[in-house]
Amino acid sequence: MVSNSKKSRRGGRGWQDLLIWTLLVAPALPAQALDPPPRLAAGPLPEGNIAFGDRLELPVVLEAAVERFQAVQFGAEADAGLVLQFAFTDELRRRSDLEAFVSRVLDSHRLLAGIGHFGFTGPGAPIPMNAGKIRLGTLFVQVVEPSIQPLEQRIRLGECRCLSPESADPAFIDLGGGLRAALEPAVVSLSIQDDPFVRGDANRDGLVDVADPIMTLIQIFLRSDPPAAIPCHDALDANDDGTADVSDAIYALEFLFIGKPPPQPPYPGRGPDPTIDILHCRHYDP
Repeated sequence: MVSNSKKSRRGGRGWQDLLIWTLLVAPALPAQALDPPPRLAAGPLPEGNIAFGDRLELPVVLEAAVERFQAVQFGAEADAGLVLQFAFTDELRRRSDLEAFVSRVLDSHRLLAGIGHFGFTGPGAPIPMNAGKIRLGTLFVQVVEPSIQPLEQRIRLGECRCLSPESADPAFIDLGGGLRAALEPAVVSLSIQDDPFVRGDANRDGLVDVADPIMTLIQIFLRSDPPAAIPCHDALDANDDGTADVSDAIYALEFLFIGKPPPQPPYPGRGPDPTIDILHCRHYDP
């Protein structure tokens, strides 16, 4: 059973014991040189655009030039636009002799995970590798609405300030016999792409007409959905000032009825937003 907070297979103090081992014992183990150095890999990324609201499942694989190992520990740290979770494979979780933990102490953007024999009950049966590789589990990545740019979001695998902002938690593979090797860091980059949209088309029917300022006012005064719950927040921004408010409804009405200038691109056809702001379009389907 994998811990998500403060439990492990060893009972109530298991997680605290693992934490003590991580901070005090693991850094004292001598390093072992491996060629090539052991590393973590995550992916592949799904095909097509990655949009706000998506939930990705990235396999995490350990690669090392060894036949077996005793334990592995690593951190995952993401930019503010991503929320992380991790689960070990069923095959590893079924092994009752293995200690396992997944800890998110500071926030939802980083976690520390480990599995294996951490020295509490003596060495156990090692974890075998298959041709120098083993899938450790799945990294679940939720793409949330960020409050700032950029749309390029990164996930860093390796050592991480996951348990305390003052000290880095090491990423390593324990080879047994008091030897461990540091894991090379890896970075996964996600390019978040907004859906192309029509500016001012608040109801997403492909046209800008009187129904759109009405929908904007309904959204502002009656529904008040959070930005992440609005499929295409950017389409509400008729005046392109980077916010969605009553001025957008007024702008659309003046354009439609008294000849004011039309909305800025993307208009009248669908396209990307050339303006950098905090609004996004997760889904636009007229």
